[in-house]
Amino acid sequence: MLISRPGRPINTTSRILLILPPSIGHHEEFSESVYLVKRLAENLGVGLEVIADGAWPPARKYEPLINLVDPQMEVTMTSVGDWEALWSWLRDAEGDVLVIPLKAREGGIGWSPHLRQLPTRLVKMSPESFVVVTPRRGEPDYAARFFSID
Repeated sequence: MLISRPGRPINTTSRILLILPPSIGHHEEFSESVYLVKRLAENLGVGLEVIADGAWPPARKYEPLINLVDPQMEVTMTSVGDWEALWSWLRDAEGDVLVIPLKAREGGIGWSPHLRQLPTRLVKMSPESFVVVTPRRGEPDYAARFFSID
């Protein structure tokens, strides 16, 4: 499911910031969500920066998972300590970035109570555009389609 707020034309996007809440990498449809974001970055011709929220798992744990998903591209990994550090980081982001948080469904893997206020907080940040991606549920074998295994 996608919820978007296009604050500016998407073709003026300078880069994509993919926000990963703690433990979202364990969600059964994590790879499908990453695939969607990577395809968007590829189609826009912009860089992708992944911002992992929280100390566990550390950002370096997400890197191999993200690199397994096509399309292959350079991805910058950043880690912030907690939600307040993330909000502070986003306040300083440029207005022409597209922020894409992965938001697990309430009670699911990767859920955090901070996700309830996510869209409301994003509206007040300097990046003018965001797309909230909620990974779908069901069909665990479906996710295997998005891995690149040589």
